Amino acid sequence: MPYPPSLLTIAGRLIPKCIYVYSGLGASERCLKQLINCLETFTDRKVVELSADDLLHSNWQNNADLICFSGGYDKGFLSALGMRGCNLVREFVIGGGRYLGICAGAYFASHICEFDKGGENEVIGERQIVLFNGTARGPVYPGFEYKSERGSHAAFLITDDAPCQFPRLVSTYFNGGPAFFSDNWNKTTVLYK
Repeated sequence: MPYPPSLLTIAGRLIPKCIYVYSGLGASERCLKQLINCLETFTDRKVVELSADDLLHSNWQNNADLICFSGGYDKGFLSALGMRGCNLVREFVIGGGRYLGICAGAYFASHICEFDKGGENEVIGERQIVLFNGTARGPVYPGFEYKSERGSHAAFLITDDAPCQFPRLVSTYFNGGPAFFSDNWNKTTVLYK
């Protein structure tokens, strides 16, 4: 006998939503640990690591509030997840879920990834998730080296029109991360520059 809709609705509210953090190929171990630590410190959600296999074959979307991709290298994300995994992430966000992409995760979610153009680590190409309809271009600061802090910088970001719950000036850690470029900023809210 099926449950009345009212009981299903109540049960749905009782099941806590999780934050999933991708931990498969492409995720830097150091970046992954820092992201998980930050999420556990500053949110009240359960934080769960999500392997490539789990992303592709489990029903994580059913209790996800947010999916996060940390620093690392986005070609690893692409290799492990393929088009199917990219589509699952995109459909999750289009269906009302949220996405947080830091460094490699930001390149991964942009329409065009342009990393180290003309350099020894050059990666340039279209990406499938396209949560940002433009180019993620970096590293913003020169000197980036994989598995190194060389090239890392503390950057100050400022906003004139962020909602009042955000500070006007923040400092952040950059190590290979991008800046964003687009001819069409529709559906995009810039919080900090």
